[in-house]
Amino acid sequence: MKKTGGDLNLIEGIFGEEIMYNLLFIQILMEKIEKMEKERGLIIGSMIHDIRSPIMGIIGILEILIESNKNKEQQEFLKLAFSSAENLLSLSNKAMELSYLFSGTLKLDSQSFSICELIEEICEEYAVIVQKKNLEINWLIESEVPQHVFGDPIKLKQVITNLTYNAIKSTDKGEITIQVKVEDESSDKITLRFEVSDTGVGIPKKCHDTLFTPFSQTKSFKKKNQNAPGLELSISREIVKLMNGTIGFESKESSGTKFWFTADFIKSSEDSILDSNTKLLANSELNPDLCMQRDYSAVKALIVDDSSVFRLSLGRKLKSWGVEVYEASNTVNALEFLIHSGSESFNVVFIDSEMPNMSASELAEKIKSSNKLKDIQLVCLKPFSDISTSHPKYRNFSRFINKPIRTSKLKICLDEVTDFLNRKIIINDDSCGFSEAIKTYAEISNLLLSASE
Repeated sequence: MKKTGGDLNLIEGIFGEEIMYNLLFIQILMEKIEKMEKERGLIIGSMIHDIRSPIMGIIGILEILIESNKNKEQQEFLKLAFSSAENLLSLSNKAMELSYLFSGTLKLDSQSFSICELIEEICEEYAVIVQKKNLEINWLIESEVPQHVFGDPIKLKQVITNLTYNAIKSTDKGEITIQVKVEDESSDKITLRFEVSDTGVGIPKKCHDTLFTPFSQTKSFKKKNQNAPGLELSISREIVKLMNGTIGFESKESSGTKFWFTADFIKSSEDSILDSNTKLLANSELNPDLCMQRDYSAVKALIVDDSSVFRLSLGRKLKSWGVEVYEASNTVNALEFLIHSGSESFNVVFIDSEMPNMSASELAEKIKSSNKLKDIQLVCLKPFSDISTSHPKYRNFSRFINKPIRTSKLKICLDEVTDFLNRKIIINDDSCGFSEAIKTYAEISNLLLSASE
């Protein structure tokens, strides 16, 4: 901390000339140490960068050997070496980034981006890994969160990805949830709070104080047969600092963990432009397909899923578009609810394909075999890696969406449901003369056929 001339004169007057020179010497020494720390960080970062090149060369050669070697035993050894090389590359990448963070050379970019799209992208990237562990990954974004903000999407994604990856590592049963809330806002700025929760083993209490310190908690975690966070948390803490935020966690052993952090963003003008365009197009006589938001008020949906977080997330999105939404946590209750309500109450049902007890295919079969419910459209919510729709268990479903759900795909599905309802209304409406037109067309076709004979 630099001293002004007045400060130095005051110090000299009180403590004497010798103490003043000692304080100046300490100040100069601290500045030199700080400069050396930054230079050391840059040197270490450059060295690690150079180490990455031969590691990538080793990985490339191992890939070739694995593909060309037919000996199963040797292939196993090669795959083990390949995995070790990949881990070493990953560790060197994190160490290099950490050195640049500590040296103060890493800066934030600023661009307009969608919070929702970024969260959906992260969930989709981890969908296969999560499915292999029989887990679920869901996201929940509060309605107050703006569609677009100005900030650094790459750095933000890195922090959320690091926390999500750690959550997956420490969870063997249950789900991982990513939530976004508004912490604070002004006329031009907004502070968002991000939370990544899991239902995993939790963090040992003795590791809490040193959790964000690189490598310090590794031994404690391994004694508990748990996965240590490694460098991810240290990197995340430094990035969050750059975003004028704070990071923390809440955890209890055997009860899961919730990591949270805040970050500052600049409000984007894209939201107000989107809102005004939506209102303009909605009130115009333009082609409905050109409108940014269609009218879904005629859609009445039932969500059948055993995850309360997923039902809440999907329900909020549908309600924000004007859809009337109801929920059921199991298939038995869903069927009873549908029978009691009747087909007039619902025109689409979203069903998770992996429901316990009565399966999704059984529920779909019962709905379609009921004269009262057969006209309801059924949408199957499938695991991300399940791309097949030809399996017999899917025969009663008219549409399919993979989980975690992308907003763009959900909207396409909803558009198709709306189009179907509109066609159904036209066909059932005698006043439009559609049935008469079909009858006239058939009569003309018969006359032409007779004339040709």
